[in-house]
Parts: sequence; structure tokens; C-alpha cells
Amino acid sequence: MKKCVAYLRYSTPKQGALSFEYQTEEIVKYCNTNNLLLMKTFSDSACRGKNAKRPAFLEMIEEAKSNPEWDVILLYNLSRFSRNEEDANAYKKLLRSLDIAVISVTEKCTEEDPGGFMETCLDRLYANESRKKGVASYDSLRLISKQCKHCGGKPPLGYDVDKETGLLVVNESEAQLVKTIFNMYNTGFSYPKIAKYLNGIGEKTKAGNSFSAKSFRDILTQEKYVGTFLWGKHPQNSRNLEKALTVVENGCSAIISKELFAEVQERMSDSGSGNRCSKSQNHYMLNGLRILKCGCCGKYLTGKSYTSKGYKYVKYSCPDRKCVNKSVDAENLDNCIANILLKMFFLNQSRDTLNALISSSQDPTLLKVYENKLRGVKMKQGNLIELLAEVPSEAAKDKLKALSNQQAFLEGKIAEQQAVLPQIPADGDTEAMEKVCDAIRDELINSDDLDVKLFIKSAVKEILVEPNDITITLAQTTC
Repeated sequence: MKKCVAYLRYSTPKQGALSFEYQTEEIVKYCNTNNLLLMKTFSDSACRGKNAKRPAFLEMIEEAKSNPEWDVILLYNLSRFSRNEEDANAYKKLLRSLDIAVISVTEKCTEEDPGGFMETCLDRLYANESRKKGVASYDSLRLISKQCKHCGGKPPLGYDVDKETGLLVVNESEAQLVKTIFNMYNTGFSYPKIAKYLNGIGEKTKAGNSFSAKSFRDILTQEKYVGTFLWGKHPQNSRNLEKALTVVENGCSAIISKELFAEVQERMSDSGSGNRCSKSQNHYMLNGLRILKCGCCGKYLTGKSYTSKGYKYVKYSCPDRKCVNKSVDAENLDNCIANILLKMFFLNQSRDTLNALISSSQDPTLLKVYENKLRGVKMKQGNLIELLAEVPSEAAKDKLKALSNQQAFLEGKIAEQQAVLPQIPADGDTEAMEKVCDAIRDELINSDDLDVKLFIKSAVKEILVEPNDITITLAQTTC
């Protein structure tokens, strides 16, 4: 009795186990009729036959090279083996050299066609059929994309897919995360620093994984965030709208402003020194904000430190070595800007705004973790309420009750964290006010908190450093 193996394959998840079932049924029937002993089955799930990069297929080929006890491979039909004519010919030639036969149990050509003419015709037919299906699928997706419907795969972070319409809808919790990523990058945070911060407050990627430095490029170049629906771009032309097959302005809900998106694209494309996110180990108040500008060459100054004769110097310098502009003492400039902003605070800002800034001097990590968890709990509650409205369920009710208890617990923890934050003292308490001013000044100069960075960037329009002069332009007035 000859020994054989079976190779099974289906292309898409929708075909599923049922496809394996009918393939196996025909192969077993063939074995019984032809007195063959089925030793093993190699199965590739949701793998297309356009190429040979299929785990079970390659495992079968490797086993065939090791002089196995079987010498026949049974297929439901030749399309299961391959839909690529070149691959089919190459692997069949290899198997013939190993004295291993490939038999289609539903097509007689493999047994009654010694010259292989009919088999070659079928291989060509299946390859051509695969190409036609690919074209039809591509055309179908292009038509769907013109209706601004999601074309498969995971939607970008910040969006979900409406199950009824197929349109992208904003996921509010994730949308806040997208805004944070854009703002952090645009205020000078490097990819590793953004990843460290997000992982520290318990945030996850769309796939539920921790963030890494490689997580952000696709997010920061995603045009859907400004409402432009694109489909069909090649990865190498990810920022070239002309290469996209479908471009629909206002085709989905925007998450960030076009101005912020444009600033981020400019920052990413700038290759000149001083225009990239700072990777310095030292903290510089004005680094990465793109407001500290050289009056001679127009480039952005960057913080640098060096030691000479035992003394450490910390400067803001033009990155162009040929530039004639002088370096600026970082400590003096930082203190000057902090004092101007502090004065502006007390002249123009409300007590609530002051409280918000001084509060940022505390460690915000634990508070933000609780706030993020609370957002997640509320979203789950909303989903369960919708489910209960359609299908009453005791299990869902119990889950909703558990979520309500979790919500109460988290709200209590948030209240505890907020209670320990310092407040601006009452008017007339000079000593306490001086301490608060010192704390705010220190926060402005030394903090990496995103809210502080955003405040400085929004309050200071430009600091122009020239050889003998420094001009500070605020959002409303010039100093």
C-alpha cells in the first residue's frame, strides 16, 4: 500500500474550516478507492496561492527533501497547490526529481496526461483566474473607497468602523491620544520619549501593544486625521497625494487641525540641523519648540553644553557652523522668558489658569492613569447599555454593575489625587505667593510636561537672536 500526504489550503477567513472539510472528504474518498494510506495532512489557513510563502506548504517541501516514507501528495485540485504558474512548475519539477507524485483527486489530468499538457493548461488557467480575481477585488475596493468607506484591516488609531455603514467614526478616547502624539512631537519630544510617556500612563496602540519609537511615523503622516480620506497609496509615496487612487477632502471626521498637521509634516521633512526633535540628555526650556531663531541664517537654535577649564557652559547655538551669529547663555535666556511669561500670567490670566500650571509641577502620571482607565470604563458602559437595549441579558447586567463599581472606585482615586495638588494662595499672602511664583518659574524652565510646552509655544511667537540683539515676540506684544 502506497503512503501519501494531503495538502489543503483556503484563501480567506470567510472560507474557514468548511473548505478543509470538503477538501478532506474528497481526498479520503480517493485514498479508499485507490488503496492509499494517508499519513499526514499539511494545512494552510487563509493563505493565498499567489506565492509559496505558506508555512505548511514550505514544511511539506522541506519534508519531501528528507527522503520521507510517503511518495504521493494529494490535492483537492491543482489550484490548492499554487495559483502562480512559475511556482507550480518549479515545485513540481523539484518533487518529480525526488520521485514524489502530485495528484489532484478531482482532476483526472494528473493521472491520464503523461505529457503534462492538460496539467500545464490548468496551472495557467488557475493563475489567470487569480489575476482576474485580484483585478476585480481591486476595482471593488476602489469603488468602496470613493464612498469613503473603510477598505479592510484595522482602522487608524482614533477611529472605529461603523458596522452598518462601513464609514470611519471617531473613537473619542483614542482621538485624545492622537492629539497628544501630534502635540508632543510638535513641541520637540522625540519618538522614544513619546513612547516612554504613553507607556507610562498605560496607553496602548490600536493593536493593543505597547508603543515603541517605530509606532509614530504612520500616525503622524495619516491624512485622515485632517479629514482627507485616502486609499491606494504606495508606502514609498506615503506623503504624495498624487499617487493615491482615491482622495476625498472632508471624507471623514477630522481629529486634528490642518495647521498642526502641516507643522508636523514640515518638522518631519526638515533635514537641516536644528529642525529635528531634540535627543539631548540635558533639558533645555526652548529646545524643539521652533520659536528660538537665528537672525542671521534663519535656522532654529539648539541647546548645547560643554566644559572648559572645569566650568560647564550651557548655551543656545546656531547649528550652522559657518554662521557668524553668537551663542546665547541658556540659563539667562530661560530665566528672562520665564519671568516675562510669569508677569503675563498675573496680568492677563485667571486664577484657574494659574492653578492649572502650578498643578503641572506635581507628578501627573498616576492621575492620568486613573483618568485613562475611567474613560475606558465609560466606553464599555456605553457599549453594554446599547447591547441591553437590543438584547436583555443577565450577564450583561452583572457586567454593567461591576463597571459601575469600578467607575466609583476610579472617581474616588482621581478625587484623592486632585486633592493633593497645590492651589494659588489667597490675595495678600505675599510669602506664599512668592513660593508659588518660584514654583511656576521652575516649572516653565525645567518641566517636560506637555501642557507647559504647549503654553510656552502658544504664548511666545518668536525669539529672534541676532549678534547684538534679542527680540522676543509674544502672541500679542513685542518685548
